[in-house]
Amino acid sequence: AVRLTVTELAPTALVTFTTRETLTLDELLWCWGHFTRSLRRAAFDFEYVAVPEPHPTNPDHLHLHVAYRGRTPFNVLRRLWHVALEALRGRVVRCILRGKESPGNIDVQSIKSRDSLRRIRKIARYVSKYITKDLIAEFNRRRYWPSKGINLPDAQAFWLRSLSMADALREACILVGEWDYALDQPGQKVFCPSDRVAWFAVDPDRSPPPF
Repeated sequence: AVRLTVTELAPTALVTFTTRETLTLDELLWCWGHFTRSLRRAAFDFEYVAVPEPHPTNPDHLHLHVAYRGRTPFNVLRRLWHVALEALRGRVVRCILRGKESPGNIDVQSIKSRDSLRRIRKIARYVSKYITKDLIAEFNRRRYWPSKGINLPDAQAFWLRSLSMADALREACILVGEWDYALDQPGQKVFCPSDRVAWFAVDPDRSPPPF
């Protein structure tokens, strides 16, 4: 779901929002809400999908990976992020803080690709990989936060005639045009976590979407 949401967003950049102080998830999201409200009040165009992730060496220290679309200067983002982090502790600042006084930072990740569509798909893969099983188990709550206005197309459901998993896989692959008749197998990856469930992954870089 998060990968589809990021793809629908068509982001222009991937940015990591960090904090010097260790914050709880609720505190981090409070700062994020303050930050996004400040952007709206200043009439900046900023659409996003945000995903929290524990620091690799300190699981209690969280940061936010954010796929975003817009043309807001990064110095504006950094200043408003500092304003939000300081506001959490009741302090008022109006500028970017430097050195030891800095409460956090934003790191812009360079995503290189041959064209904009491939870059969008790369960002979607990067963001979705941050949603780990550990994160889900620890937070036991929503794992990503999109801005309003990102609308995903409705999922389509099909009834298959097959009675076995092998026949159902073949029928489904043929239905979406992903059956390799020469090898008599699915054209792309299939994941079967049980004998009753299968996931079929269509790589858009290898073939066009089925519908």
